[in-house]
Amino acid sequence: ANNSVASIAGVASPLFFGWIYSLSVGPDALLSQPGLAFYLAGGVLALAAVLGWIVARQTQKSEALSPGT
Repeated sequence: ANNSVASIAGVASPLFFGWIYSLSVGPDALLSQPGLAFYLAGGVLALAAVLGWIVARQTQKSEALSPGT
């Protein structure tokens, strides 16, 4: 399952971030910020870190509540 998701991300990510980059550079750029793709990637990584922290915290709580396992 992990390889399937990684394969889909490997195909979709360059297309998506290339599209974002094309919107942010050039003389008629919609959003004139050349680093926008990098900012967006950093935001996605930060969101993933927060999600991982929340899930790990919930797992620790459920392990603390289950007696004797």
